[in-house]
Amino acid sequence: MATAGVQDHEIRGLTLGSSRMEGEEEVAQPPDHGEKSSWPELVGSWYMDAAFTIAHERPGVSVHFYDFDWTGPPPAGFDPKRVALFSDAHNLVSAVPKIG
Repeated sequence: MATAGVQDHEIRGLTLGSSRMEGEEEVAQPPDHGEKSSWPELVGSWYMDAAFTIAHERPGVSVHFYDFDWTGPPPAGFDPKRVALFSDAHNLVSAVPKIG
């Protein structure tokens, strides 16, 4: 549930609020302009801990979840506002989460 004046970030049915207050303009950041673009240290972490870490470090991106054995098409095209997070059967991050 969103709190008035807080921008929300969608994470698999959950929302994470940012510190941006109502009335403040969102400033678009160019990709890889001094911001983190991958999280190798999260491999082996519980997927929700990883998602919260990513949302905290890059509040302008959305986290998309995939099972490691997922056989569908890869995420379409490069999206600088998306992080693909792959997890295994134990809900542990199984590949380096990265922008794209």
